[in-house]
Amino acid sequence: MTEKRMNIATSLNGKYVKYTYVMLTLLLMNQAGVNIHVYLLHNDLTQWEQEQLRILVEGYNQNIHFLWVDKESLPTGLPTTKAWSLECYYRLMLLDILPVDIDRILYLDVDMIINKGTLLDRF
Repeated sequence: MTEKRMNIATSLNGKYVKYTYVMLTLLLMNQAGVNIHVYLLHNDLTQWEQEQLRILVEGYNQNIHFLWVDKESLPTGLPTTKAWSLECYYRLMLLDILPVDIDRILYLDVDMIINKGTLLDRF
């Protein structure tokens, strides 16, 4: 029997690390029995911030991948606001950033609350 794998992507900047930490904690707590691979798209996370997220995910025996995004590769003049940062556009680059062996992925916003149940059933 093949182990179930769930690929999760999210994008963030340093201001949203704490929200990402909460979302990932809830995801990892509520998706037992699933091989989770988390792909974090970022441009400005410090080594310390990355290490805290790595410790969290690996503490649940899951996998985390940090994917650095070159902001210069985005079109100039994209509209942003205080609520909508440039990182919101990173999801549009997933096909260019992800490893080629990823056949599907679920994008989750960092401010989501993951309740009990399995996302994989809907994925």
